[in-house]
Amino acid sequence: LKKLVDLESELVDRFGSFDNELSLYMYEKLMKNYCNKLGIYKLDTSSKNVIVFIFSAEKTKTLDGNFLFNQMLRFKNLKLTYINNEVKIILNILGRNKIDYFKEICEYFSIIDNK
Repeated sequence: LKKLVDLESELVDRFGSFDNELSLYMYEKLMKNYCNKLGIYKLDTSSKNVIVFIFSAEKTKTLDGNFLFNQMLRFKNLKLTYINNEVKIILNILGRNKIDYFKEICEYFSIIDNK
């Protein structure tokens, strides 16, 4: 995540401001990379209010639930659930800018990845 923030800063320094679409694209790619790396096998985007990130049952067995929960408390738009032997991260997107919620989930994933 820090590398992406640094890249954004460097792009602004070199080329001036850039379109939000480029920033959105970079965060979307980062989010997808984190999903692959962290063992999130499914994204449920069927609701217009939330995105649900679902860890596989195998990956769920290796997760530190206390750590996930304690770190999640720092984020007002995230919720954790445990259903059918799978941890699910629920990201509230209702009325929010896409770049803002992508940044938020990437920050949370960065914390998990660096544990």
